[in-house]
Amino acid sequence: MEYLILIMLALSCTSQYCTSSSLCPAAYADLGQNGDGAFQFPVFHEKHPCIQASIQIANVQETWYSFEDNKIHKDRFLMAIGLGTPAILNLVTIDTGSTLSWVQCQPCPIKCHDQAEEAGRKFDPLQSSTYQTIGCSTEDCGHVHETLGIPFGCNEEQNSCLYSLRYGSEEYTAGSLVKDKLTLGNNFSVDGFMFGCSGDDRYYAGDAGIVGFGGASYSFFRQQLDMTVNGIRLQVDPSIYATRMTILDTGTIDTFILSPVFRAFDKAVTAAMLAKGYTRQTAGRNKICFTSTRDSVNWHDMPTVEMKFVRSTLKLPSENVFYRVSADKICSTFQPDVAGLTGVPILGNRATRSFRVVYDIQASKFGFQAGAC
Repeated sequence: MEYLILIMLALSCTSQYCTSSSLCPAAYADLGQNGDGAFQFPVFHEKHPCIQASIQIANVQETWYSFEDNKIHKDRFLMAIGLGTPAILNLVTIDTGSTLSWVQCQPCPIKCHDQAEEAGRKFDPLQSSTYQTIGCSTEDCGHVHETLGIPFGCNEEQNSCLYSLRYGSEEYTAGSLVKDKLTLGNNFSVDGFMFGCSGDDRYYAGDAGIVGFGGASYSFFRQQLDMTVNGIRLQVDPSIYATRMTILDTGTIDTFILSPVFRAFDKAVTAAMLAKGYTRQTAGRNKICFTSTRDSVNWHDMPTVEMKFVRSTLKLPSENVFYRVSADKICSTFQPDVAGLTGVPILGNRATRSFRVVYDIQASKFGFQAGAC
Protein backbone atom coordinates (compact mmCIF):
# COMPACT_ATOMS: atom_id res chain seq x y z
CA MET A 1 0.00 0.00 0.00
CA GLU A 2 1.31 3.47 -0.84
CA TYR A 3 0.27 6.73 0.77
CA LEU A 4 1.03 10.41 0.64
CA ILE A 5 2.41 11.15 4.07
CA LEU A 6 2.46 14.63 5.55
CA ILE A 7 4.62 15.10 8.62
CA MET A 8 4.42 18.25 10.71
CA LEU A 9 7.79 18.61 12.42
CA ALA A 10 7.13 20.79 15.42
CA LEU A 11 9.76 23.38 16.33
CA SER A 12 11.77 22.78 19.48
CA CYS A 13 10.66 25.98 21.16
CA THR A 14 12.23 27.76 24.06
CA SER A 15 10.67 30.44 26.20
CA GLN A 16 12.44 32.91 23.93
CA TYR A 17 10.11 31.96 21.07
CA CYS A 18 7.10 30.19 22.61
CA THR A 19 5.29 31.96 25.41
CA SER A 20 1.65 31.02 25.01
CA SER A 21 -0.35 27.85 25.30
CA SER A 22 -2.37 29.12 22.33
CA LEU A 23 0.47 27.84 20.16
CA CYS A 24 -0.97 24.38 20.66
CA PRO A 25 -4.45 24.37 19.03
CA ALA A 26 -6.78 21.42 19.41
CA ALA A 27 -6.16 20.49 15.77
CA TYR A 28 -2.64 19.47 16.69
CA ALA A 29 -4.03 16.27 18.14
CA ASP A 30 -5.83 15.36 14.91
CA LEU A 31 -4.41 12.25 13.29
CA GLY A 32 -5.62 10.58 10.11
CA GLN A 33 -6.26 11.17 6.42
CA ASN A 34 -7.08 14.70 5.28
CA GLY A 35 -9.42 15.73 2.47
CA ASP A 36 -6.70 15.28 -0.15
CA GLY A 37 -6.13 11.64 0.84
CA ALA A 38 -2.79 12.33 2.53
CA PHE A 39 -2.12 10.80 5.92
CA GLN A 40 -1.32 13.63 8.31
CA PHE A 41 0.02 13.51 11.82
CA PRO A 42 1.85 15.87 14.18
CA VAL A 43 5.40 15.10 15.28
CA PHE A 44 6.44 16.69 18.55
CA HIS A 45 9.89 17.60 19.77
CA GLU A 46 11.41 18.49 23.11
CA LYS A 47 10.08 21.85 24.42
CA HIS A 48 7.28 22.51 21.96
CA PRO A 49 4.16 23.56 23.90
CA CYS A 50 2.20 20.72 22.29
CA ILE A 51 4.47 18.19 24.02
CA GLN A 52 2.29 18.79 27.08
CA ALA A 53 -0.88 17.96 25.16
CA SER A 54 -2.41 14.51 25.08
CA ILE A 55 -2.66 12.44 21.91
CA GLN A 56 -5.65 10.15 21.42
CA ILE A 57 -5.83 6.97 19.38
CA ALA A 58 -9.19 5.30 18.96
CA ASN A 59 -9.71 1.80 20.37
CA VAL A 60 -6.45 1.88 22.32
CA GLN A 61 -6.61 0.50 25.85
CA GLU A 62 -4.59 3.35 27.37
CA THR A 63 -6.50 6.08 25.53
CA TRP A 64 -4.76 9.25 26.72
CA TYR A 65 -1.10 9.95 27.23
CA SER A 66 0.87 13.01 28.22
CA PHE A 67 4.60 12.83 27.59
CA GLU A 68 6.45 15.38 29.64
CA ASP A 69 9.59 13.49 30.60
CA ASN A 70 12.57 14.97 28.75
CA LYS A 71 14.43 11.64 28.71
CA ILE A 72 11.84 10.27 26.28
CA HIS A 73 11.70 12.91 23.60
CA LYS A 74 15.10 14.59 23.83
CA ASP A 75 16.58 15.01 20.32
CA ARG A 76 13.91 12.80 18.76
CA PHE A 77 10.59 13.19 17.00
CA LEU A 78 7.84 10.98 18.39
CA MET A 79 4.50 9.72 17.17
CA ALA A 80 1.86 7.56 18.82
CA ILE A 81 0.88 4.22 17.28
CA GLY A 82 -1.41 1.41 18.30
CA LEU A 83 -0.39 -2.21 17.78
CA GLY A 84 -2.51 -5.35 17.98
CA THR A 85 -6.13 -6.13 18.84
CA PRO A 86 -7.01 -4.71 21.27
CA ALA A 87 -4.50 -2.00 20.39
CA ILE A 88 -1.72 -1.08 22.79
CA LEU A 89 -0.45 2.49 22.53
CA ASN A 90 3.29 3.02 22.10
CA LEU A 91 5.31 6.19 21.56
CA VAL A 92 7.98 5.56 18.92
CA THR A 93 10.73 7.56 17.23
CA ILE A 94 10.12 8.53 13.60
CA ASP A 95 13.13 7.64 11.45
CA THR A 96 13.06 8.55 7.75
CA GLY A 97 16.53 7.05 7.37
CA SER A 98 15.51 3.44 8.06
CA THR A 99 12.89 1.14 6.57
CA LEU A 100 12.07 -1.45 9.23
CA SER A 101 9.83 -0.54 12.16
CA TRP A 102 10.21 -2.26 15.51
CA VAL A 103 9.08 -2.15 19.13
CA GLN A 104 10.14 -3.97 22.26
CA CYS A 105 8.18 -7.12 22.93
CA GLN A 106 7.61 -9.14 26.05
CA PRO A 107 8.88 -11.39 27.30
CA CYS A 108 12.35 -10.09 26.44
CA PRO A 109 14.63 -13.15 26.00
CA ILE A 110 18.03 -11.42 25.91
CA LYS A 111 18.40 -7.69 26.68
CA CYS A 112 16.01 -4.78 26.26
CA HIS A 113 16.29 -1.06 27.00
CA ASP A 114 14.47 0.67 29.83
CA GLN A 115 11.15 1.71 28.31
CA ALA A 116 9.62 4.72 30.07
CA GLU A 117 6.14 4.36 31.51
CA GLU A 118 4.94 7.28 29.37
CA ALA A 119 5.93 5.36 26.22
CA GLY A 120 3.28 2.72 26.86
CA ARG A 121 3.37 -0.94 27.80
CA LYS A 122 5.67 -3.35 26.02
CA PHE A 123 3.87 -5.16 23.24
CA ASP A 124 2.84 -8.71 24.18
CA PRO A 125 2.08 -10.76 21.02
CA LEU A 126 0.12 -13.35 22.99
CA GLN A 127 -2.42 -10.71 24.06
CA SER A 128 -3.31 -9.74 20.48
CA SER A 129 -5.92 -11.68 18.50
CA THR A 130 -4.54 -10.40 15.15
CA TYR A 131 -0.88 -11.25 15.72
CA GLN A 132 0.88 -13.35 13.05
CA THR A 133 4.35 -14.83 12.89
CA ILE A 134 6.36 -14.65 9.64
CA GLY A 135 7.76 -17.98 8.50
CA CYS A 136 11.37 -18.53 7.48
CA SER A 137 10.57 -19.44 3.86
CA THR A 138 8.09 -16.62 3.20
CA GLU A 139 8.58 -13.89 0.61
CA ASP A 140 8.42 -11.24 3.37
CA CYS A 141 11.27 -12.88 5.25
CA GLY A 142 13.46 -13.12 2.17
CA HIS A 143 12.75 -9.52 1.16
CA VAL A 144 13.68 -8.10 4.57
CA HIS A 145 16.84 -10.19 4.72
CA GLU A 146 17.85 -8.97 1.26
CA THR A 147 17.07 -5.33 2.11
CA LEU A 148 18.95 -5.39 5.41
CA GLY A 149 21.84 -7.46 4.05
CA ILE A 150 21.17 -10.42 6.36
CA PRO A 151 22.43 -13.73 4.85
CA PHE A 152 19.88 -15.79 6.79
CA GLY A 153 18.05 -15.71 10.08
CA CYS A 154 15.57 -18.28 11.27
CA ASN A 155 14.31 -19.91 14.43
CA GLU A 156 13.66 -23.28 12.83
CA GLU A 157 11.99 -24.77 15.91
CA GLN A 158 9.28 -22.07 15.78
CA ASN A 159 9.54 -21.39 12.02
CA SER A 160 10.07 -17.72 12.87
CA CYS A 161 11.93 -15.27 10.61
CA LEU A 162 14.63 -13.38 12.48
CA TYR A 163 16.05 -9.91 11.81
CA SER A 164 18.92 -7.76 13.05
CA LEU A 165 19.54 -4.09 12.39
CA ARG A 166 22.36 -1.72 13.31
CA TYR A 167 22.34 2.07 13.17
CA GLY A 168 25.13 4.59 12.64
CA SER A 169 24.72 5.63 16.30
CA GLU A 170 25.92 2.12 17.32
CA GLU A 171 22.41 1.27 18.48
CA TYR A 172 20.98 -2.05 17.33
CA THR A 173 17.89 -4.25 17.54
CA ALA A 174 17.33 -7.95 16.90
CA GLY A 175 14.33 -10.23 17.19
CA SER A 176 11.51 -11.80 15.18
CA LEU A 177 9.64 -10.41 12.19
CA VAL A 178 5.90 -10.36 12.85
CA LYS A 179 2.65 -8.90 11.54
CA ASP A 180 -0.22 -7.28 13.39
CA LYS A 181 -2.79 -4.52 13.07
CA LEU A 182 -1.39 -0.96 13.12
CA THR A 183 -3.72 1.83 14.31
CA LEU A 184 -2.94 5.48 13.55
CA GLY A 185 -5.24 8.22 14.69
CA ASN A 186 -8.97 7.90 14.98
CA ASN A 187 -9.86 6.67 11.50
CA PHE A 188 -6.92 4.80 9.99
CA SER A 189 -5.57 1.29 10.42
CA VAL A 190 -3.40 -1.15 8.49
CA ASP A 191 -4.01 -4.89 8.79
CA GLY A 192 -0.99 -7.18 8.58
CA PHE A 193 1.57 -4.44 9.28
CA MET A 194 5.06 -6.00 9.33
CA PHE A 195 7.50 -4.95 12.06
CA GLY A 196 10.25 -6.24 14.26
CA CYS A 197 9.40 -7.73 17.65
CA SER A 198 12.63 -6.88 19.43
CA GLY A 199 14.08 -9.16 22.07
CA ASP A 200 17.62 -7.78 22.12
CA ASP A 201 18.66 -4.17 21.67
CA ARG A 202 20.98 -1.32 22.51
CA TYR A 203 18.82 1.80 22.37
CA TYR A 204 19.61 5.18 23.91
CA ALA A 205 16.06 6.41 24.47
CA GLY A 206 13.02 5.67 26.60
CA ASP A 207 10.41 5.29 23.86
CA ALA A 208 9.16 1.92 22.62
CA GLY A 209 11.14 1.71 19.39
CA ILE A 210 11.26 3.09 15.84
CA VAL A 211 8.82 3.53 12.99
CA GLY A 212 10.76 3.56 9.73
CA PHE A 213 9.65 5.84 6.91
CA GLY A 214 12.72 5.24 4.76
CA GLY A 215 12.82 3.46 1.44
CA ALA A 216 14.70 3.70 -1.84
CA SER A 217 11.75 5.38 -3.51
CA TYR A 218 11.61 8.47 -1.33
CA SER A 219 14.16 8.65 1.49
CA PHE A 220 16.98 9.93 -0.71
CA PHE A 221 17.35 13.30 -2.38
CA ARG A 222 18.18 12.95 -6.06
CA GLN A 223 21.27 15.01 -5.40
CA GLN A 224 22.29 18.18 -3.64
CA LEU A 225 23.08 20.87 -6.16
CA ASP A 226 24.35 23.78 -4.14
CA MET A 227 24.79 25.39 -0.75
CA THR A 228 25.03 29.10 0.09
CA VAL A 229 25.91 31.29 3.09
CA ASN A 230 24.49 34.83 3.00
CA GLY A 231 23.49 34.20 -0.60
CA ILE A 232 27.03 33.37 -1.74
CA ARG A 233 27.77 29.93 -3.17
CA LEU A 234 30.33 27.90 -1.27
CA GLN A 235 33.67 27.56 -3.05
CA VAL A 236 33.24 23.90 -3.88
CA ASP A 237 33.60 22.02 -7.16
CA PRO A 238 29.94 21.44 -8.21
CA SER A 239 30.75 17.86 -9.24
CA ILE A 240 31.36 16.99 -5.58
CA TYR A 241 27.66 17.42 -4.78
CA ALA A 242 26.67 14.81 -7.36
CA THR A 243 28.94 12.07 -6.02
CA ARG A 244 26.59 11.01 -3.21
CA MET A 245 22.88 10.89 -2.43
CA THR A 246 21.72 12.88 0.60
CA ILE A 247 19.55 11.07 3.14
CA LEU A 248 16.75 12.85 4.99
CA ASP A 249 16.91 11.22 8.41
CA THR A 250 14.70 12.36 11.29
CA GLY A 251 16.47 9.82 13.50
CA THR A 252 19.77 11.71 13.22
CA ILE A 253 20.21 14.96 15.14
CA ASP A 254 22.93 16.89 13.29
CA THR A 255 23.42 17.33 9.54
CA PHE A 256 26.47 15.67 7.96
CA ILE A 257 27.85 17.05 4.70
CA LEU A 258 30.77 15.88 2.57
CA SER A 259 34.13 16.99 4.00
CA PRO A 260 35.07 19.40 1.13
CA VAL A 261 31.65 21.06 1.51
CA PHE A 262 32.08 21.23 5.28
CA ARG A 263 35.45 22.93 4.99
CA ALA A 264 34.01 25.55 2.64
CA PHE A 265 30.97 25.99 4.89
CA ASP A 266 33.21 26.37 7.95
CA LYS A 267 35.24 29.07 6.20
CA ALA A 268 32.18 31.02 5.03
CA VAL A 269 30.25 30.82 8.31
CA THR A 270 33.31 31.71 10.40
CA ALA A 271 33.99 34.81 8.29
CA ALA A 272 30.35 35.89 8.60
CA MET A 273 30.25 35.35 12.36
CA LEU A 274 33.56 37.10 13.02
CA ALA A 275 32.23 40.08 11.11
CA LYS A 276 29.29 40.18 13.53
CA GLY A 277 31.58 40.27 16.58
CA TYR A 278 31.55 36.58 17.55
CA THR A 279 34.65 34.68 18.63
CA ARG A 280 35.48 31.27 17.17
CA GLN A 281 35.82 28.57 19.82
CA THR A 282 37.98 25.47 19.70
CA ALA A 283 35.62 22.53 19.91
CA GLY A 284 37.35 19.80 17.91
CA ARG A 285 37.95 19.54 14.18
CA ASN A 286 34.37 18.44 13.47
CA LYS A 287 32.50 21.18 15.35
CA ILE A 288 31.94 24.86 14.54
CA CYS A 289 31.26 26.89 17.70
CA PHE A 290 31.21 30.59 18.60
CA THR A 291 30.83 32.76 21.67
CA SER A 292 29.21 36.17 21.72
CA THR A 293 31.03 39.24 22.97
CA ARG A 294 27.67 40.39 24.31
CA ASP A 295 25.72 38.87 27.18
CA SER A 296 23.62 36.71 24.88
CA VAL A 297 23.26 35.51 21.29
CA ASN A 298 21.24 37.64 18.87
CA TRP A 299 19.23 35.00 16.98
CA HIS A 300 17.79 37.64 14.64
CA ASP A 301 21.20 38.61 13.26
CA MET A 302 22.77 35.43 11.94
CA PRO A 303 24.16 34.29 8.57
CA THR A 304 21.53 32.88 6.22
CA VAL A 305 22.10 29.34 4.98
CA GLU A 306 20.38 27.63 2.03
CA MET A 307 20.63 24.05 0.79
CA LYS A 308 19.51 23.62 -2.81
CA PHE A 309 18.24 20.34 -4.22
CA VAL A 310 16.79 19.32 -7.55
CA ARG A 311 13.17 20.02 -6.65
CA SER A 312 13.39 22.29 -3.63
CA THR A 313 15.47 24.81 -1.71
CA LEU A 314 15.74 24.56 2.06
CA LYS A 315 16.13 28.05 3.57
CA LEU A 316 17.20 27.44 7.14
CA PRO A 317 16.24 29.74 10.04
CA SER A 318 19.12 30.61 12.35
CA GLU A 319 17.86 28.21 15.05
CA ASN A 320 18.06 25.39 12.49
CA VAL A 321 21.68 26.25 11.64
CA PHE A 322 22.90 26.73 15.23
CA TYR A 323 21.94 25.41 18.64
CA ARG A 324 22.53 26.97 22.04
CA VAL A 325 25.20 25.47 24.29
CA SER A 326 25.06 28.24 26.92
CA ALA A 327 23.77 31.80 27.15
CA ASP A 328 26.67 33.15 25.06
CA LYS A 329 27.82 30.05 23.15
CA ILE A 330 26.35 28.38 20.08
CA CYS A 331 27.47 25.56 17.79
CA SER A 332 26.54 24.68 14.23
CA THR A 333 24.27 21.74 13.47
CA PHE A 334 26.56 20.86 10.52
CA GLN A 335 29.39 18.33 10.78
CA PRO A 336 31.61 16.61 8.19
CA ASP A 337 30.59 13.17 6.97
CA VAL A 338 33.66 11.63 8.62
CA ALA A 339 32.06 12.41 12.00
CA GLY A 340 29.14 10.15 11.08
CA LEU A 341 29.12 7.72 8.16
CA THR A 342 31.94 8.56 5.76
CA GLY A 343 30.65 9.32 2.29
CA VAL A 344 27.00 9.53 3.41
CA PRO A 345 25.52 13.06 3.57
CA ILE A 346 22.61 13.16 6.06
CA LEU A 347 20.08 15.92 6.62
CA GLY A 348 19.29 15.61 10.33
CA ASN A 349 16.32 16.67 12.42
CA ARG A 350 17.78 19.92 13.80
CA ALA A 351 17.83 21.33 10.26
CA THR A 352 14.19 20.46 9.54
CA ARG A 353 12.55 21.55 12.78
CA SER A 354 9.58 23.91 12.26
CA PHE A 355 9.18 22.67 8.66
CA ARG A 356 6.23 20.76 7.33
CA VAL A 357 7.68 17.87 5.34
CA VAL A 358 5.56 16.19 2.67
CA TYR A 359 6.37 12.75 1.28
CA ASP A 360 4.60 11.68 -1.92
CA ILE A 361 5.64 8.04 -2.03
CA GLN A 362 3.80 7.23 -5.25
CA ALA A 363 5.45 10.04 -7.18
CA SER A 364 8.80 9.66 -5.35
CA LYS A 365 8.76 13.33 -4.34
CA PHE A 366 8.87 15.30 -1.16
CA GLY A 367 9.05 18.95 -0.20
CA PHE A 368 9.27 21.45 2.64
CA GLN A 369 7.02 24.22 3.87
CA ALA A 370 8.74 26.68 6.16
CA GLY A 371 7.13 27.96 9.35
CA ALA A 372 4.14 25.63 9.03
CA CYS A 373 4.44 24.17 12.53
